Amino acid sequence: MKRLFSRRHIVVLADRDEQDMVDSWNMHLRLLQDRSGWKPSWDDPKVSFRSGNSTDQTELLKVSAPRAKAILITASAAIQGFESDQSAIATLLALGAIPRNSPLSGSVWAELQHTECSRAATTILKNAEPLTPRKSVHMMLLLRALVPSVGYALIELSTFKKGSQLYWMKVPAALKGQKFKDLYHLFPGAIVAGVQRSSSEAVQLIPDGSYRLQDTDELVLLAQDTKRAFNHLPVPVSPGPELASKTAWKAADLVMEDGHLQLGPSAGGHQVVLIIGFPDDVFDLLLCLDGLVAAGSEVHILSRKSVEDQKSYLQMKLSQEGMKTWQRLHVQSYEGEATSRMGVEQLPVPGASCAMILAERLSSGRRLQEFDHRDHAEVAALGDGKVKREESVFQIRDDGDGKSLRKQPSNRPAEMVGRRKCKIVTELLDPESEQVMLHNSAVRKQGSYVYTNTLEMGVFATAVSSKVRYEILMGLCNHQSGIGHITVALVRDYVHGTLESLSFYDLHARVSKTCGGVLLGWRQMKKYHPVVNPDDKTEKLDWSSGSDDELIILRQPGK
Repeated sequence: MKRLFSRRHIVVLADRDEQDMVDSWNMHLRLLQDRSGWKPSWDDPKVSFRSGNSTDQTELLKVSAPRAKAILITASAAIQGFESDQSAIATLLALGAIPRNSPLSGSVWAELQHTECSRAATTILKNAEPLTPRKSVHMMLLLRALVPSVGYALIELSTFKKGSQLYWMKVPAALKGQKFKDLYHLFPGAIVAGVQRSSSEAVQLIPDGSYRLQDTDELVLLAQDTKRAFNHLPVPVSPGPELASKTAWKAADLVMEDGHLQLGPSAGGHQVVLIIGFPDDVFDLLLCLDGLVAAGSEVHILSRKSVEDQKSYLQMKLSQEGMKTWQRLHVQSYEGEATSRMGVEQLPVPGASCAMILAERLSSGRRLQEFDHRDHAEVAALGDGKVKREESVFQIRDDGDGKSLRKQPSNRPAEMVGRRKCKIVTELLDPESEQVMLHNSAVRKQGSYVYTNTLEMGVFATAVSSKVRYEILMGLCNHQSGIGHITVALVRDYVHGTLESLSFYDLHARVSKTCGGVLLGWRQMKKYHPVVNPDDKTEKLDWSSGSDDELIILRQPGK
């Protein structure tokens, strides 16, 4: 958030002890230093903390709310759902009640959990900008489990932490008339992801490769900072040679016969998804999942809520969406404690594709760390089924189309190119948990962890800094937006023979020719994390046709 308000004074008003907020802020700064080597500088904003109720207009006047350039109303981390939205709306009411002789001079942004509350927000305060980042966070968490590399890429783009962000720049005069497909090698520190045309209000992430840039266009770039984004090489006198190859690569289809979107090989075929916990917005997550898996896929939910309560809630939400049942999912509910073996044994852990452990807040007023401690215990309990889970794995077979994924017995290694174990993704709420995880490799090995409150704040900050950037992120998280899709393909589909040395530029050229997409990075299975926007794009690496390494590709919708 500090990047948005450099050289300004930020005042935080919250119903918390002032010293507690100061201590929490200092902890965040230490975590930032440990994680990325950040150091304070003279142009950092001044941050002050005030204890008070934001729904009281007197408290708002004490912190000079009418003179603020921007007012950000964030969702409370300690409460969720409509209770959190009610608190935000109460703050908007207090802002609207400020005397007319002290009118608000800045913009007002409100973070909401439910889109149906947005209309109430704008009715109360006309200049309010309601945002619902929670839905996009749902999609990132889901994809982190279902197609891990895609989820990782979206999370990196959605935060202001170390990694690449989206940038815009006017088309330089030297690039006017250049074909979009020829731009990739001109920006060594960035990836050209798309074009904002002056003739269209919508951002077209990947125009047709033959499209020539106009001087009124804007480029959409992926880079670590502004300097890298805006640095481009001079245009060569003659274009580079066309890619010559006897091999006709074939890109996997994105839209399957039953209409669902398949973003990667790991999401292909029959899926068995485990969900531990039943938060009040679990329906939104299921709705996303319903469009990303094959018909007949299974979802098994274990919660401390009764089976009857789970089923009645989901049926009510389906009715509100005008649906009688799920399009592709078969949802089975269970009641039990996920921290015990007895509770977990109700689930079909053997053969599960992935598992998501969600923070289930059945009571308010509890510290966030308590929810995270429970989630850690649930990961350990689920891990008790590790031996059984590894006996039933997904095996990727090449049946001529290069993309078949089937569940088979693990005693047939001769036919197996790769295998994928059950991916466990855990939601954590407290930022302090992130500091614990940073220094505990043994816990990290149990699965992936998504810090949803931090991620929501990153998405919220993105919207405040750039509404266009926010809309692109929302579009990438919504498979029906028409903006485009971040997808995964197996490297072996783009390699000659058994082993080939290829640079980022080499692989991008093959990706562009095959599906018209833009290569964003890759995931080498021997490394811990995927790489988005590699630093050295000319470095040649060895790629094997027998590995499970993946390419992360931005593709046009439906292509």
